[in-house]
Amino acid sequence: MTVKATKLANSLFSFYEFIVLLRRRHMFILNFAANAENCQ
Repeated sequence: MTVKATKLANSLFSFYEFIVLLRRRHMFILNFAANAENCQ
């Protein structure tokens, strides 16, 4: 039981990290696009 719970927690945590990284990259791309528009 504990091994299953630990694996579940690990997978949820890595999934959360994945989402956070995606959002950070998304925000970075949005900022980059906004800056490029301002430069033109």
